[in-house]
Amino acid sequence: MKVDFHIHSNFSDGQYSPEKLVDMAIDAGLGIISITDHDNVLSYNVAKKYIEDTNKDLTLVQGIEVNTMYKDEEIHILGYMPNVENSEFKNLLKVQQEARIEQAKEIIDLLAKREKIYVKFEDLQALVAEGGSIGRPHIAKAITSAGGTKSVVEAYDKYINDNSPVYVKRKTVSPHDAVEIIYDAGGVPVIAHPYNLTNSQELIKQLMQYGLRGIEAYHRRHTPAIVEYFSTMAEEFGLIVTGGSDFHSPNISTGQIVLGKNFVPEWTYEKLLDDKKTIGYGSMKKASVLIESLLVFVVLLTSLFIALPFIAKTNQRERDIVLWNQKFSNIQYAYSVLKVQMEDENTNFMSSSFQRKLRQFLREKNIVTGNYKPQFLNKNIQNETYIFNKYFENENGLVLGFKWINPKCKGHELCAVMSVDINGLEKPNVWGRDIYGVNFYLEDVEPAGRGLSINTLLKDCSKKGSGVYCSAYYLNGGFIGK
Repeated sequence: MKVDFHIHSNFSDGQYSPEKLVDMAIDAGLGIISITDHDNVLSYNVAKKYIEDTNKDLTLVQGIEVNTMYKDEEIHILGYMPNVENSEFKNLLKVQQEARIEQAKEIIDLLAKREKIYVKFEDLQALVAEGGSIGRPHIAKAITSAGGTKSVVEAYDKYINDNSPVYVKRKTVSPHDAVEIIYDAGGVPVIAHPYNLTNSQELIKQLMQYGLRGIEAYHRRHTPAIVEYFSTMAEEFGLIVTGGSDFHSPNISTGQIVLGKNFVPEWTYEKLLDDKKTIGYGSMKKASVLIESLLVFVVLLTSLFIALPFIAKTNQRERDIVLWNQKFSNIQYAYSVLKVQMEDENTNFMSSSFQRKLRQFLREKNIVTGNYKPQFLNKNIQNETYIFNKYFENENGLVLGFKWINPKCKGHELCAVMSVDINGLEKPNVWGRDIYGVNFYLEDVEPAGRGLSINTLLKDCSKKGSGVYCSAYYLNGGFIGK
């Protein structure tokens, strides 16, 4: 089955409507597609409805391509299957759309003042589907339609570039923010067409610390050598690979339609789905509303006043466990980046270079002072390995404790341990409830308790234990105890 995970519609800078793209995809022999418009997700529901209404045999994957800037270089981040109702994700789209409108209006104003080319904002809106993303192609077309140039290509050469006196750069988010927001919304963040990036490997390592899960290795502009290069990099870093045609419109010279023309392995879809499952549902705010509504209904049928306190408590525990799964996955990916950097630089745990990178990995912000006092599940049981002298907040709002056990560790000896309070300074600050442990080894990180028997984990993850080994117990699919 042929797949294409990178297509644009007229809700951004593509030529065709979502419905037309569905028909074109089927004609091209595609079985699975994703319409990844720039900075909006409006095409998905349109295409989905059309597929359902016409009983088309096509699988549609929710997608987006977020335009970002980093060190004066444009970086595109693809996002697959995010929770589009996630508040931070919705705010990201709002910010991106506002930036596009602001950029367009400023360029229009400069065109009139300096070049006597008069373009109305309404002219730009007419070139994109309602609510869609206005971009440089639309401005170039509007300039040509207004008689400012003889062709769109000339409009780009004269006015839509950094050297033009009328061009204004868009104020956009960083790729780090885009990756983190997509990931936190339960989506799979993938760096798009990295062939043209100045230092793609270093950037990918950075973005992995924010939740990057894949590389678009299969792209129509990627030669076989480039595909092999980025596929190998993905395998080395533990990332998935995706791919697509990046189809916008027929070739301006030949009329060729590249939709579905470049090879993308069918198994990339399975990998994408598998990775989505490991991330979970992103922000639990909307999910928790649904869960709570269902539980309230059950409570009304059974015992409204007796059952409600326990149910509310269980809901919070479920959310915390999902969040712990997400945070541990982030830590695993970030540590894999750190390990690669150590190997590249031939450094060890004792080097000043590693210590500096460790602080970047932990994203240390403020030392915690005051009344923050983590408690073990059973206050009469102490696990000395996971008692820390100091704690600090990091940039993600977590509270972390970190200490070395053996900086000269070898093989599978324990090197260091870390506590992660997923709720930050907010209570309960109890191991196994909102505090979890991470063990650092030379080759990997593991949740505290990994390798112990399920009975040992269960015993410690109860009121008879410390709660430290809940870290591994819940990641192993253990049920929530009382």
